[in-house]
Amino acid sequence: MIADVFNRLKYMDRRGSGFKKILSAYKTLPNYTEGKKPVFTSEYDCFFLTMWNMNYGVVADVEVGNGDSQEKAKEKAQEKTKENRNAIQDRILKLIKENPQITIAKISESLAITNDSARYHVKKMKKNGLIEHCGSTKRGYWKIK
Repeated sequence: MIADVFNRLKYMDRRGSGFKKILSAYKTLPNYTEGKKPVFTSEYDCFFLTMWNMNYGVVADVEVGNGDSQEKAKEKAQEKTKENRNAIQDRILKLIKENPQITIAKISESLAITNDSARYHVKKMKKNGLIEHCGSTKRGYWKIK
């Protein structure tokens, strides 16, 4: 009775129509065989649907968003990450120029990033020879090379 009301209010499809939709959608998948057909089982108070992973063993160049392949999308994401990293490092250099005694905590606060992220970027910059820390941890200062 409640299902009929929800159906009339367009809150749900007809009872039982979902099973047909699942089966017909599954049959269109490239790796489908009758052995991988979804299995419906029911008990007194619930039902179960067992669906096989149809992506297993399928190698495909999947389209992403605007028609790019996964590989191109991955390359774009890596470029964007690199640009963001460079932007953060540029901002860190600016902060060091303004205040050579700046701490990691102040850098992270100024850039609205975590302490770990600030520490990561500073470590990368030290490794790449952009900056060095002179003096003790508490009384030292940053030197731009």
